[in-house]
Amino acid sequence: MDYIDTDKLIEDYQSGNLDQQVVEQLQKIYDSKRGWRKFRKRIPAWRKSVPFAVRIASMAAILILAVFLSFSSGLRNAYNNFSDVTVEIPNGSKTRVILPDGTSVLLNGGSRIVYSQGFGITDRNLTLCGEGFFEVERNEDLPMRIKSDNISVEVLGTKFSYREYGNASESHVALTQGSVQVSAGEEMVRLSPGQAAIVKPSSGHITVSNECNDDLLAWRDGHFIFDEATLASITEELTRAFGLKFIFESEDLKTLCFYASFSDPSVSCEHILKRLSATTAFHYEINGKNVTIKH
Repeated sequence: MDYIDTDKLIEDYQSGNLDQQVVEQLQKIYDSKRGWRKFRKRIPAWRKSVPFAVRIASMAAILILAVFLSFSSGLRNAYNNFSDVTVEIPNGSKTRVILPDGTSVLLNGGSRIVYSQGFGITDRNLTLCGEGFFEVERNEDLPMRIKSDNISVEVLGTKFSYREYGNASESHVALTQGSVQVSAGEEMVRLSPGQAAIVKPSSGHITVSNECNDDLLAWRDGHFIFDEATLASITEELTRAFGLKFIFESEDLKTLCFYASFSDPSVSCEHILKRLSATTAFHYEINGKNVTIKH
């Protein structure tokens, strides 16, 4: 019912004119707290000794309080029963996700984020495995906290790139706007725009770069910048971008290092491999989604 006339409800109950179906409904609502049942047992003696106007006001207050407590209890139960939302991006694609608070996240291939259905209501906590560029809606009452295995970030409202793949040799946070706090183990730093935090998972040590290197943000625009990158790390990038599987004929090929950049968002994986292999340091063979790297 949209509106409850508590005075009429109480008068009808006292006079015995209250519809039995309404009584049963009230019992279902309040019997769980046993308040209605106990109160009802006290009515005969109570109504003889207390003026009618006082009884009306008191009973109305009790009903309002019971409704409020019932609502509050339901709200708490709803908060406690929020389930997790998981978003996974397969290799070979990038996807933009809008979080419940309006925050925009561009997720790279092979990434996963997890957050509660209460995100933006009770908190703004999420976990990330992979890489994402965040444009965070400002909310000073609810800071956003992002966690992964080795690092965590706390922000109010800002733009930054966050990367931590489980098998990577390093993780990083590159800030383009605002301010972020980056933590790893016992260390904590606060970044300013243009700075990047580089974390070695093996040691947990944070190194701050005062130049937000283009290669840390290149993936966002579909670019590839390899600055003395090993062939192992290059093929990991290509796997995420193109959804391919790389097979190395020998382990020593993984340690080969290259300098190269590709700024055309429509560049193909084969074009990149052709450029890199022109040094004759390695050869490759493509068979469907499998790429074999060999001497």
